[in-house]
Amino acid sequence: DGKYKWSKCISGEKEVEASSIAEMSDGFVMAVNYKGMINVENKYTFNIKGQHYMNSIIIKYSKEGEYLWNYDMFTTETNIYFTDKYIKISQIGVTKENNLIVAVNLAGTIKGKMEKSKFYTTIYNCQEQGICTNLMMFSGEGEFINNIYDLNAKINNSNSSNATIACTDLVITK
Repeated sequence: DGKYKWSKCISGEKEVEASSIAEMSDGFVMAVNYKGMINVENKYTFNIKGQHYMNSIIIKYSKEGEYLWNYDMFTTETNIYFTDKYIKISQIGVTKENNLIVAVNLAGTIKGKMEKSKFYTTIYNCQEQGICTNLMMFSGEGEFINNIYDLNAKINNSNSSNATIACTDLVITK
């Protein structure tokens, strides 16, 4: 009906990029890529390894705008050419079972955790000297299920500054 219902602000000290949002049967999920630290709901602040690292986070809200959970991801150090180490979520899709399919572009190893977990766990290893695009599945409650597809590119010239591989769009058929 076009009437305002609610809004949310994800603030940060450096780069903050809301890259994708998807509607679920019980709410909305949003992917945010960031450097430095971000503040979600004035009570959840996340730090990353350093200023040259890009992290990603998935945040879920109810249809009424209530914060429900988050899943935070970072990439570990890699010896490939990048000045900035990165992980970037490009797209989120929702399956008919209400699971999330998350398209992730990265270099390095992904470590991730739900907000209430104390420790990050390894959820994906990109090949050595490579960059990767990966499709991951998460439950509607934010639990990592598995990696469902990956596409790797090996960097043969460490001085190559323009090599890339990325998933830029995701379509889930029902």
